[in-house]
Amino acid sequence: LVPYESFYGSFAEQELRSRIEIDFVQYERPILMHPTLNKAGSFMAVHLKRWIDDGCNPFFKYSDAQGEQTLTEEEQEWAQLILKGVEGYLEFAPVVSRIRTYKGRPDVEAPGKREDPPSGGVSGYEYLKTADRLVQNEDRSWTRTEQWTGALKWEELLYESAEGD
Repeated sequence: LVPYESFYGSFAEQELRSRIEIDFVQYERPILMHPTLNKAGSFMAVHLKRWIDDGCNPFFKYSDAQGEQTLTEEEQEWAQLILKGVEGYLEFAPVVSRIRTYKGRPDVEAPGKREDPPSGGVSGYEYLKTADRLVQNEDRSWTRTEQWTGALKWEELLYESAEGD
């Protein structure tokens, strides 16, 4: 008889319970990354960056290759936020957790690859597996917690796909 084998297979394959949890986490992004400032065809983030680099002129002036420029009215509204000390804004992302309990010790795998969570997660997000934890319980069963964190886009250059694309 092979250790940890039973009539029904290895203990690790004997899943006792499983559940999915979805939570949202907040994270802060730099104000110059705000989608309003980075709309296609917009140079608002570029203009504000130049204004910041020029010392946050109170008259909303900055210099570029064409000489001295003035921020537009909309850019000035954002500049006023920066002058008040606003450096970032909050975004929220879903985190999908799958918690499974096993009779025996299951295998775990290193996170860090792009893949969809087992429940499909929240639509509109791409997912990166960000955790795979294993804990032995007092009754000698094992609890495995896997997590996938959603983002509008995970950079393919930084994170490979679990499917190996």
